[in-house]
Order: sequence, then structure tokens, then C-alpha cells
Amino acid sequence: MQHDPNSQQEFDPRDPLTHWHHFSGTTGQNGIRTVLLEVATRLDLSPITPTDLRENTILVLSEVLNNIEEHGYEGREGGALKVKLGIRAGKVEVETRDFGGAMPGLEVPKKRAPKLDVPCEELQEGGFGWYMIHTLAPDPQYTRLGQTNILRFTVSEN
Repeated sequence: MQHDPNSQQEFDPRDPLTHWHHFSGTTGQNGIRTVLLEVATRLDLSPITPTDLRENTILVLSEVLNNIEEHGYEGREGGALKVKLGIRAGKVEVETRDFGGAMPGLEVPKKRAPKLDVPCEELQEGGFGWYMIHTLAPDPQYTRLGQTNILRFTVSEN
């Protein structure tokens, strides 16, 4: 993943307190891990990002990027990923962009609690990700523009 140093301090004119950071990379060969490490480093450098906000942001972003690789790019390596990170006091705004397949129905999956009242060996595999995303980043927004998937979400302090 490549951090774009030229856009490191871009300011949103509607919110002059937000510092935007841009990252780009690809799926496969530890690409997502590299993205997450760079985002975590950027959050660590921010004096206004408490530990729980940093950890929750990384957790949600990890699930989103893994979904992009697994479902959008169907596990293919080399799929382009772009991440835009806005850091503010008390919240982190994230936008991801990719060029994989569209989300089913062109919408974010609903928040559905996984069934946990079954024996451990009968627990379903999967189904926890979108529940966790909705829990930590309520109201994620998805848009498909041409061949581009755009997902925006905000993680706030507890």
C-alpha cells in the first residue's frame, strides 16, 4: 500500500478540523495487512485518537477490506484498494474504494445478529462481519459509481 504524501494534510472545507490521509494498495500477498499497518501507524501518530477508537477503526476496516478481497474480487490478487481516512476528535471517518464486483442488491447488508444459541460445533461460519461493522460503525453508506464501489463509515468514541 502506498501512502500519498502529497495529500497527507488535505482539509475538507466543510470541516477544517479533519485531516484526510489517502492510502492505496492491492489485494493478496499481505496487501491488506500492509494497508492496516499503515492506517494504524497514522492513527497512532494522531494525538486525538484514543486507543479504543483506533482499535475499533482497525477492526472495522479489516473486516471491510477482507470482504472486498473475498467477495468483490472473489479472492483474486492484485485488486486495487483505496482508503481515505479522516481523523477528528472523537471519531474517524473512513472511505474505501475498489473496482471489484458490486454488493448484492447494491446495498450494505442488513445488521443481523448471528445465532449464538446453538452448540459451538453448530455455529455458522461467517455472518458475524456485517453485524460487527454495523455495531461499531452504525449507518455505513454504499455507492456504486460505474465500476467503482464506495463504502463510507464512521467509527466514534464509545
